[in-house]
Amino acid sequence: MDCPVTCLPGLTMWRIADLHPGEVKTDARNAFIIGDVARAMPHTLLTDPTHPRSPWPKT
Repeated sequence: MDCPVTCLPGLTMWRIADLHPGEVKTDARNAFIIGDVARAMPHTLLTDPTHPRSPWPKT
């Protein structure tokens, strides 16, 4: 599988989490928020150029 590796920065994650109902910080809630962001706002995800499976060119 050749899946790009992306990351949702922490500050962005918590600001978006404030928009979702509930205040409990659970893995399931975080997974839902990350999945929702990846689906609805893919431009907020960052790609790590140092990861071996990154689509960025190696320098």
